[in-house]
Amino acid sequence: MTAFPTCRIAIPYMLMKSRVTAFRAFLAGVGCVATPAAHGATTLPVVNSGFEDTTGSVSIFNEFSFGGFLGWEVYDDPPGLVGAGASNPFYVGTLQPQPDATSPGDFIFFPNGAPEGDRVAIAYNRAGSGGLGEYGLQQTLFGTPLEPFRTYTLRVEVGNIASGRALSGEDFDLRGFPGYRIDLLAGGVPIASDDSQLAGFLTEGEFATSTVTFATDSSDPRLGLDLGIRLVNLNQVDPLAPTADLEVDFDDVRIDFVPTLVGDFNYDGVVDSADYTVWRDTLDSTTILAADADQSGVVDTAGYALWASSYGATLLEVGSVPAVTEALSVPEPAGGALCLIAAMLYPTLASRRKV
Repeated sequence: MTAFPTCRIAIPYMLMKSRVTAFRAFLAGVGCVATPAAHGATTLPVVNSGFEDTTGSVSIFNEFSFGGFLGWEVYDDPPGLVGAGASNPFYVGTLQPQPDATSPGDFIFFPNGAPEGDRVAIAYNRAGSGGLGEYGLQQTLFGTPLEPFRTYTLRVEVGNIASGRALSGEDFDLRGFPGYRIDLLAGGVPIASDDSQLAGFLTEGEFATSTVTFATDSSDPRLGLDLGIRLVNLNQVDPLAPTADLEVDFDDVRIDFVPTLVGDFNYDGVVDSADYTVWRDTLDSTTILAADADQSGVVDTAGYALWASSYGATLLEVGSVPAVTEALSVPEPAGGALCLIAAMLYPTLASRRKV
């Protein structure tokens, strides 16, 4: 679910991608394309993102831990609804799916196990307590403020747990789905959310990826506030399973950002010569990836091509009418490296082939 607080002047990445695909194919012919690595978005740190460390839990019982734990605190609305999240009828914590003795290779509750690591986060309440309010887990990314001219992407694996028998011998009826919400926060307040968009698509015992995006400009009043993440069980009784318990599970939380404006490598809202300097100074880097415009995992000539195509573009607030300001000329990279010459010659060669 995408939230854009204002309209932005930008050249969308997808409009460039077909151009870059052809560009890369041409460069491959002269041996200039590096093997792609991980994508070039800047990853932000999330403490205990896979819920593997249960340190700080109120209690641990067989495959479950209850209460807040390392990096994560209990959230509820109304406040006080679930207490510490460790007593009947509300339990917040983690679950380690156990091997299913009746189906070798599968796991109880989630046949494929946890999407990442061994544990998943749980937000569970017993039948009869549905509809009393929402609850879950949240984390503040201390020292990680919301910054301008960035597009943030939050991804979380959301699970619809299947009915099953726990190690204690208790059988859990977990039919239906109570709904969920994934919030991206700034200053503890949601700025973008996925409000149960996967409901209706999640089959029991499976996980799917929730994606929340949010783009900033220089006028957002929340700039400078610490980012945060909230994982919510909406606790809505499923009419198809009104007597079932209610649970939502989460795993593998990750958040990153890229420039909202393609080619804006220094995040100032303008594609100019300063961005070229960033590209030039980090060319071939696989660790400093601000100029990895095509998110290939390496700063390469494809990044230059995207910068050149966007040169002069500016992010401004202009109501609902997007526009792009283009410069009359584009600075060229210094030196006579084969790949860079190829980048300059490709449009001419391509046009000649059409004649």
